[in-house]
Amino acid sequence: MRTLFMVPILCASLLFSPGRGLAQPASVPEKSFEGAHHLRIEVKEVVPGGQPSSVQVICFLKHKSTGDTTLAAVVDFDRELGGIIQQLRDSDQFAGYPLETLYFDSPPNSIKAKGVLLVGVGGEQELSVETMRNVGTVALRNAMLMNASSVSFAAALQDQNVKKLDVGDVAGAVVTGAILAYDTEKTLQERGLLPAHSIGEWVIEAGPEFFKRTVEGVEQAVKKANAEVAARKWLKVTAPSAK
Repeated sequence: MRTLFMVPILCASLLFSPGRGLAQPASVPEKSFEGAHHLRIEVKEVVPGGQPSSVQVICFLKHKSTGDTTLAAVVDFDRELGGIIQQLRDSDQFAGYPLETLYFDSPPNSIKAKGVLLVGVGGEQELSVETMRNVGTVALRNAMLMNASSVSFAAALQDQNVKKLDVGDVAGAVVTGAILAYDTEKTLQERGLLPAHSIGEWVIEAGPEFFKRTVEGVEQAVKKANAEVAARKWLKVTAPSAK
């Protein structure tokens, strides 16, 4: 079954701006925050794939045999990649089960990120804010494994016609998972159990309609996650001496 793409009139302008091929504004709305271990968290009004980064993370619901509802921003993103995501999903090679991941390098002359990490979020009925927090954790750990120096992230739930979750809550949950996972990685590095590596920037991509609420959700999440990191006791011990 081929994927069903639904592209309502003006959908691209409502969900994401500026669009590819259109005149760029003088400045793109963005807001930055500092997570634990100097992880820069930025909310930016940019389309998926429009942010230069080591890896573009994008989420997908579980594939439906009857066809997926996918709106303009995600359709454009896959078109930039030559349609590979649709091919993977239609052939059941990436179903979108909860926390399923698949990475591939970006084709030449396509999106601005060097690579793409697909993350499944499962079916819409069981999708929750907690799922998105786990997505943030999984995405961060994958980015560390691939030695990414920067990450761009698109939940893309609105572009799959998901209305049940608030965009600010989703963004906040993702950022929480990422910050706490980054703290774990850094603690293990301090103990000599992982090689040293840092991610300098984590960009949350948001459309103009959702930018303000995304900023609000991320701001609250960064404060809470940083406080949780500061209160953590486990693993904050001296590495065992060599025998």
